[in-house]
Amino acid sequence: MNDDVARSELLGQTRTLQVVCGGLMAGCLLFMAIAVGLILSGAIPPLGTAPVLTYLGAAVSAFFLLARAAVPSVVTTQARRAMARGNLDKLPVLGGNFQPHVASLVERAGDTGRLAAVYGSQAIVGMALLEGCCFMNLVFFVLEHNPLALGIALAILGLMAINFPTHERMVEWIDNQLRWARQRREPGP
Repeated sequence: MNDDVARSELLGQTRTLQVVCGGLMAGCLLFMAIAVGLILSGAIPPLGTAPVLTYLGAAVSAFFLLARAAVPSVVTTQARRAMARGNLDKLPVLGGNFQPHVASLVERAGDTGRLAAVYGSQAIVGMALLEGCCFMNLVFFVLEHNPLALGIALAILGLMAINFPTHERMVEWIDNQLRWARQRREPGP
């Protein structure tokens, strides 16, 4: 995407995405602070059983981390197939009806705008999967007082921070998808 206008069009979309993902992370951080405060104050006694929930949380988190790796690639594959067929508008993840600000972006930026919506969808779904794991492990930490559950929640929060959407990441991802589409449309030797 060499067009500076298209890049600047994506700034608003990036900011919206950052607010949503930042909100997911802030919720995890707030609940983590509450959980640690409750444990340190002694307000909630531990269950007093074997750390079954903590181990269950670790196993479920491993599964969700795999899902987190798979879901965005499935969304990307669907978008690529739709681009190759020339009907990115029909992509199920986009739902057909854009919110007004996204519809305006799509109208002005074409496939770039559509791909920005795809990027946003996959980023939010991936972040939501991580948020669910973080909350689950924090609940298990409150119930069992096992530091392993807190450690898992911290690791997941770190992964959320590493995967936080930036304008540069969005532009790079869109550039990669457009490059892929151009290669598929060019006649072979």
